[in-house]
Amino acid sequence: MRQEERESIPGGDGEFPPVFLCATCGRGSCPACESELEAPRELTIAFERSLSPSALWETALVCSVDSESFFGKNLVGSGLLRPLVFAILCETFALGSIVLTLASALVLSLPGGGVLFAQPSAVSLVLFLWLAAVSLLLAVHVIAGLALYPVLDRKPSGSFRWALRFGLYSAGWDLLTSPAGLILLGLFGRSPERYRPIVAAARAPRLALRGFLLGAISVPEGELERATSRVVRATIFSFGAMFVAVLAAAVLWVLRGEGLEVMMRL
Repeated sequence: MRQEERESIPGGDGEFPPVFLCATCGRGSCPACESELEAPRELTIAFERSLSPSALWETALVCSVDSESFFGKNLVGSGLLRPLVFAILCETFALGSIVLTLASALVLSLPGGGVLFAQPSAVSLVLFLWLAAVSLLLAVHVIAGLALYPVLDRKPSGSFRWALRFGLYSAGWDLLTSPAGLILLGLFGRSPERYRPIVAAARAPRLALRGFLLGAISVPEGELERATSRVVRATIFSFGAMFVAVLAAAVLWVLRGEGLEVMMRL
């Protein structure tokens, strides 16, 4: 059959009308849309593609430097295991670097500090404080995520998990602003603005909350300020309650005698 005859037949360029139509453009033959629809969704969070140290560092950088976009577009997911591992690792490295810095300063400044910190009781105290601080800050980020959900007027399907992912991924800010982050930026940052991510991490919470409310929850622009203030109040209340509980536990530990004995030696 000649080309002119094929084109005159209803249904396009063949002898019969197309059986399947592209859901995107409505054409019977559409390789571009077909390949786009069949392609697997690419995860944009590096740590959800790989558990490597470089992916951990890249995710911490992105959630600090591009916080509004990161927390607005990338939190629409159901996974909680990778964000939890990310938060644990960030707090472990961040607080570990702080503990090492403080311990080194005390060893150098106190007479006989090296001998003092070599004692098993002092080592136990340092490890206890490190693990307690990691657990405490991990709880802080979980509570920060949980505090988001109850005050939301709009609760799309999956928003509870998105709020938890928000809290867990915000642990990346702690890694950036810790001595470990300072060292890593000094080693691998691009000169001369290698330390700009630290400033960005300090400003990230408000931008991240704005991105989350507008991008993930789709809060109208006119209601953004009211929603933000409600979230901030709920977060402050949650942190205050947790602080009182931790302070009470610390006082009880000291009153038991073991904590008081260790501190008296220091």
